[in-house]
Amino acid sequence: MAARLHGVFAAAMVVYLLLPLAIAVPLSLTSSEFMTFPPRGLSLRWYEEFFTDAQWTGPTMFSLALAAVAATLATLLGSLAAWPLVRRRFVGRASLAALLGSPIVVPAISVAIGAFLVWAGLRLLGNPVSLVATHVVLTAPFVLLVVGAALLEFDADHIGAARTLGANGPTIARRIVAPQILPSLIAAWLFAFITSLDEVVITSFLLTAGQVPTLAVFIFSQVHWSSSPAIAASSVVLVGIALVIGLGIARLAPLSISGPGMGRPR
Repeated sequence: MAARLHGVFAAAMVVYLLLPLAIAVPLSLTSSEFMTFPPRGLSLRWYEEFFTDAQWTGPTMFSLALAAVAATLATLLGSLAAWPLVRRRFVGRASLAALLGSPIVVPAISVAIGAFLVWAGLRLLGNPVSLVATHVVLTAPFVLLVVGAALLEFDADHIGAARTLGANGPTIARRIVAPQILPSLIAAWLFAFITSLDEVVITSFLLTAGQVPTLAVFIFSQVHWSSSPAIAASSVVLVGIALVIGLGIARLAPLSISGPGMGRPR
């Protein structure tokens, strides 16, 4: 009986999560000038507009570039931080792990105000440096969780063997550790990428007037001032990207309940 209830609950959650997509797809295929449900006729014109119109392609390319750079830096820095947090004992280890993971639980508006004050004080609002740095801070905790879970299972005897053969730290990291946790590194990068691509609240605080916005921020602004079906088309594309990345993450590195600071150091 309990198994059936769990199945029903899981099915209900899937339906609830996919219902917006089930509505967005027909809206994006309408031939009307406005979003109407049910759609009046079918057309791909709004997908053509999304992929060809500069007002959509500009934010899309900017978002993809920002997410790729931020995810790469977050994966590098988060992986370097995950090793001592998971594999070493030191004073303040748990507190440091909580601090580095705090962007996941701190309200977005609080982070947005703090980031705004910092970058405004440095006169870097709207600068790519401020956007990339902030997105790295937001996405690195996901890298810590995924890579940290992989490092919990890493066999430290491999490192000892490499050291006896004369390998130094960078060589061990590049040729011993990284290849063994490569699926988790890729999954962490994908997690960071989709988190950056989807961020709205904090990014909107860091953009200046006249600057090309990210796609998520542009969609959010269009929802307030427009009812073009291109909004639905862009949403479907974003959801599709998220679903593909989510399936990739599920295949590469199933999430563990353990995270940085929760395992047994060796």
